[in-house]
Amino acid sequence: MCEDPPEIQTTSNCSVLSDMFSLGMCVCAIFNSGKSLIEANHSSSGYLKQLDVVGEQVNNVLPKIPLGLQEAVVRLVSRDSRQRPTSQLVALIKYFSDPTVHALQFLDVINMKDPTQKTHFYRTTLMEVLPHIPQDHSLFQDHYFFQDHSLFQDHYLLNDHSLFQDHPIFQNHPLYF
Repeated sequence: MCEDPPEIQTTSNCSVLSDMFSLGMCVCAIFNSGKSLIEANHSSSGYLKQLDVVGEQVNNVLPKIPLGLQEAVVRLVSRDSRQRPTSQLVALIKYFSDPTVHALQFLDVINMKDPTQKTHFYRTTLMEVLPHIPQDHSLFQDHYFFQDHSLFQDHYLLNDHSLFQDHPIFQNHPLYF
């Protein structure tokens, strides 16, 4: 995958904004089934030719990219590094502060949390975000609940599984209900 920014190819100059171009190209590749928008096979002339149509390719990939990221991606892959957002601005994009994402991140480290934090998470945070998790979200199901049973390992926190049984993710699952 080729994510080198235009300024490195054309003038051999590099800055932190060059990394932002690479980030934008990586985001595009993620939502483009892993395929880079530029595949020049280490050919400078091939890269420059493909760079001329990268804007068109970004427009073709945009419908696959979540709405909250689209504007940032367009700016990230700008040929003009002055048009690219800084990493600080990218971090402020609402897409990255989604409560559901934060809940899933918390689940990744739940075993390092104390009982009070776990209780609050299970009874408040998780209950608030469950309605926003798609019913067929296989990553959520497979990783967090049905493979390692992490949600139900803390039995002292969850005396009553009925807190969760109404959510479609858990309905009719033989391990829990």
